[in-house]
Amino acid sequence: LVPTISVIAMTVAACLAVLGYRFARLPGWRDQRWFWLLAASASLYTGFNVLVTLDVPEWAVLLGSHGNWASLALNVIAWNLHSAAHFHSRLGRLERALIAATACVGLAALLPGVLVQERVVTHHFFGIAYHEPPSTVLGSLAVLPLYAAFLLPLGRFLRHARRDPDARRYALGLVLLTTISINDLLASTGAYPLPYLLDIGFLITVGLIWSVLMGRFTGATHRLDMLSSQLEGIVTERTRELAKAHEALGQAERLAAVGRLSAGVAHEINNPSAAVVSSISPGVPSGSIWGK
Repeated sequence: LVPTISVIAMTVAACLAVLGYRFARLPGWRDQRWFWLLAASASLYTGFNVLVTLDVPEWAVLLGSHGNWASLALNVIAWNLHSAAHFHSRLGRLERALIAATACVGLAALLPGVLVQERVVTHHFFGIAYHEPPSTVLGSLAVLPLYAAFLLPLGRFLRHARRDPDARRYALGLVLLTTISINDLLASTGAYPLPYLLDIGFLITVGLIWSVLMGRFTGATHRLDMLSSQLEGIVTERTRELAKAHEALGQAERLAAVGRLSAGVAHEINNPSAAVVSSISPGVPSGSIWGK
């Protein structure tokens, strides 16, 4: 069951990473440009975590452990970038320093024997066997910059949670991840019979973020429909006004044509009549047919 949950979480997070990347390329969605990295790093973590509960060779367990550390560091970096982009703010000096320290942890995780020992131990929880290498002293200390860097975006979202509904959902997801990561940290020591829950935590958190994106997308679609309806109404009204103006223009042209015709007829009648009157009555002015 546990590997199945991990595979489901990995697949869902990978799909959301692809969709998030496509969304970030749309106009007006630049503030969500780091969501894909959040989902992709969560997918990597859950994928490597599958090896923890499977009966695989020791080298595969070590590979999964190194991958877990590296993807976790990448996820922490992604949260800092995403939170800054969401509020259209720049990273401060402390954030940049902690991101650099987190990146160093992620790179060190790829080196054998630096953060985890090159041996595998097993502990059980309700019949589920978890295989993983113990942490080194440096690995135990490396947790500190990860948590410090993780708390910065949590604090940013909590500060805006009162007036921003999306920030409340982000903060809820980060609080959940923080709580679950502490559970997994205690479980990794082997001193406490606890299950690993970070896969589920990543799945829930990514789902919360996706709900924010879907809410925003639905709102944008609704506004677009309203604007389209208003535009259709304006176009219909303008078309009706244009038809009336065109009809009035046609009527004016017809009246003008009748006026020109009347003037022409009057002119044609007036000239011969004036000539006749002029020849009959020389004293009558030639410009009028109405002498008296």
